Amino acid sequence: MFENFPTWGERVALISEQGREYSYKDLAASSLSYLDKIESSSVCILVCDLSETSVIYYVGLIRKKVTTILVDANQDSQILKKLISSYSPNYIISPLEISDIPTSFEVIESQNDFCVYQNKSEIHDSSLQSTSLCLSTSGSTGSAKFVKLSLKNIESNTQAIIRAVDINQDQITITTMPMNYSYGLSVINTSLEGGGVLVLNTSQVTSKEFWRKIHEQKVNTFSGVPYIYEQLSRISPDFLKKTEIRKLTQAGGKLTKPVRDHFRMIARETRIKFYVMYGQTEATARMAVLPPEDFDQFDDAIGFAIPGGELTVRDDSGARVEIPGSIGEICFEGPNVFQGYATGRVDLIGSPDSNTLLMTGDLGYFDTQGRFYISGRLKRIAKILGNRINLEDIEHLLLEQGFETVCVEYQDKLGVISLVEEIPNETKIYLLEYLRINPALVIFKSTSHIPRLLSGKIDYPSLINEFEEF
Repeated sequence: MFENFPTWGERVALISEQGREYSYKDLAASSLSYLDKIESSSVCILVCDLSETSVIYYVGLIRKKVTTILVDANQDSQILKKLISSYSPNYIISPLEISDIPTSFEVIESQNDFCVYQNKSEIHDSSLQSTSLCLSTSGSTGSAKFVKLSLKNIESNTQAIIRAVDINQDQITITTMPMNYSYGLSVINTSLEGGGVLVLNTSQVTSKEFWRKIHEQKVNTFSGVPYIYEQLSRISPDFLKKTEIRKLTQAGGKLTKPVRDHFRMIARETRIKFYVMYGQTEATARMAVLPPEDFDQFDDAIGFAIPGGELTVRDDSGARVEIPGSIGEICFEGPNVFQGYATGRVDLIGSPDSNTLLMTGDLGYFDTQGRFYISGRLKRIAKILGNRINLEDIEHLLLEQGFETVCVEYQDKLGVISLVEEIPNETKIYLLEYLRINPALVIFKSTSHIPRLLSGKIDYPSLINEFEEF
């Protein structure tokens, strides 16, 4: 991984927020020189942002085969302390001064406002090399539970995405998501491994600064989660027509019908290719891609398995479903399936899990052409007095009535949270008649704020905790 850099020599690899250019030759040299004092067979927490220094350290840690735990620089200090206690890293690399750090750590080096801390009390262990990278699931930062990824996982998924989305040296892409989020990281990996140009950005996608960079750097590729595309759908369609953008990629959840229709219109009116992708952190990043020629006509489709992988649908017994249109759990097999979970340093030592079958927890089916679709989520099934209710079905039903909502199970009741405006009585009656349950079992709320994870997905645990406040 990242060993082709010398081949591309003076080609531009990175452009910093300040506009400074770094060639692949620069990146190859800096990524190792920055790690002069860091040994292999060790564990390192990289507190990362979207600076060139973060990217250089990340590339170096992967190349030097250091087990790397990525943590967002906006992380709460108490959670960072918890991670340090659980994983007892040999090193911490951080752009921030870490308060109350254990006395066993001391600063051994600094680079561009980043400090390298070494743990003098922790030994190195060659058995750590089976785990190359640890990422938190779904961008959540409140838990010490991480997905363990091997170098093979990262390399195979990166190459598969490059092939599936046709990434090459002409690509100029811009960052829109945190580096410690699997989708955001895969954008970095595929750009650098594909020989393209990566424009580093921390500005909001609706800001003038973001679009200034798009124009100045001639960005031609853009990636985002549904929440990002939802924000962009509120802007005039002309915003893309005036740029060099010719490729859009989307993952991290399902686009709502209005947002999907908006970008279908843009794709028709321009030469822009829109790739819908499907993935999970447990699959390193991506599992499926819907070709841009299918985007206009196949609603809810996630497409076909990435090169080297296989998608299947399984029934409750785990047997393969062979009939098109039959719903079961979406499963994936491939070299990018993770090595298991870690909650502490002891989980990073020893042999990795050998299982290559990932049960995604998503419900779906395939059509007669082998194209896969998502129909719901196993865990988004509420059970209200014995009645099984698909929460996504309720959200879609209300969206058809003109109301964007989020549904949760709250204290054995169905909670329906409307965004911004309150649902009128006639719509409430319509829903209750559809559900055929006691009205006392449905609670209606409204809010202008929905808590979200770094991935842009809805933070359901926080939403349930705050339910009484709405």
